[in-house]
Amino acid sequence: MAAKNPRGTRAYRQAVANLKAKGDAYCWRGCGTWLYANAPYGHPQFMTLGHLVAIEDGGHATDPSNHRPECVPCNMGDGARRTNRKRNGQTTTSYRSPFL
Repeated sequence: MAAKNPRGTRAYRQAVANLKAKGDAYCWRGCGTWLYANAPYGHPQFMTLGHLVAIEDGGHATDPSNHRPECVPCNMGDGARRTNRKRNGQTTTSYRSPFL
């Protein structure tokens, strides 16, 4: 049986709200995008919840110390990169920002 996706839980939605309550910030991956906490989805500066250690690598989905603001291209790009590496039989460790 597949593990339940933690992103649909009340605790995860609260983690997103807590991150956005901290206000506007730069994307943690170092792309330089300034993110607005209240930007609507689809806006180029929409803030998503990024994980320092990916959930599938053992990072906790709702642990605030594992959360950073992340832009949509970086967040989705990391997921695509991880999926492609898995398909090719390579390791799937998360991309780490050179600035951390």
